[in-house]
Amino acid sequence: MLALYFAPDSSSMAPHIALHELGLAFDARPISFARKQNREPANLAINPEGKVPRRRWYRGCPSSPPWCTRRGARGRRMRGATYALAERRLGERRWAVGDRMSIADIHLFRLYWRFRNAVRPAPGEFPRLEAHHDRMMARPAVRHTCAVEAALGYELP
Repeated sequence: MLALYFAPDSSSMAPHIALHELGLAFDARPISFARKQNREPANLAINPEGKVPRRRWYRGCPSSPPWCTRRGARGRRMRGATYALAERRLGERRWAVGDRMSIADIHLFRLYWRFRNAVRPAPGEFPRLEAHHDRMMARPAVRHTCAVEAALGYELP
């Protein structure tokens, strides 16, 4: 079985949504950065960098390397150039790449979701990203993941 080690409101939200979208069975293992659980020996044995997301296969499957985490500028520094670029590139398309939702949409949603909740851009500032956010929030897997992570609480350091 697949285990997903995740921390609410972190980069692990994207694979968390993807696993729910795919309907895959997995063992969800929350990690608290605030309580430094990511630095505990058992977690460091799996991922020496102490990051999430990461996955691990059990029951005879080989261990997998940690999933990449995506770090970038935060908050207001991202507002101008990054979100304006995403807004332009999304254009009139419904999805980020092609005619169907993809992992790119999940990542775009996660980044904008966090930005939107932290910075609270003015209404109408990013109408295409807001419409994309609304399309993603209409998906049961996205709503479920948001509910699971909210129930655990957001406690990034």
